[in-house]
Formats: sequence, structure tokens, C-alpha cells
Amino acid sequence: MTDMIIPAGQPIRVALVGCGRISRNHFDAIAKIPDLQLVSVCDIVPERAEEAGTAAGVPWFTSLERMLADVPSDAVIIATP
Repeated sequence: MTDMIIPAGQPIRVALVGCGRISRNHFDAIAKIPDLQLVSVCDIVPERAEEAGTAAGVPWFTSLERMLADVPSDAVIIATP
């Protein structure tokens, strides 16, 4: 990981891994914080990933590596058991 400074006024781009039941709590929490922006979601179950990504209006993935390569993010929430 490289040192990174997020410019003032720019949201922190958040990716979420794990689109099960708990993910809704994370989506709600992210939406309540103006400085955070959900940018992508990932789950190994394609239907869950697609449903969450579509509902949130962000790209969805079934591969963590692909999500991290394709969508720039500043933080990743790991919401898996």
C-alpha cells in the first residue's frame, strides 16, 4: 500500500466485501456519513453481489482481486464471517 492523501472535499471511496444480511447495515451507515462514498461491492454469490450492487447503484463483483483492480477505492469493508 502506498501513502495516500485524500484531497479536502473529496469523499473517501469505500468498497464492501460480503453482501449478506449485515451489508445493509453497512450501506445505511455509509450513506449517513457525507464524507464516505460506496463505490463497489463484492460477494462470491453472484446473485447477492448483483442485488446489492444494483440496489446501491455501484459496480458489483464476485472477485475481490477484480474489484480492487477495476474500481479505485480508499478503504475496504470486509463484512464476511
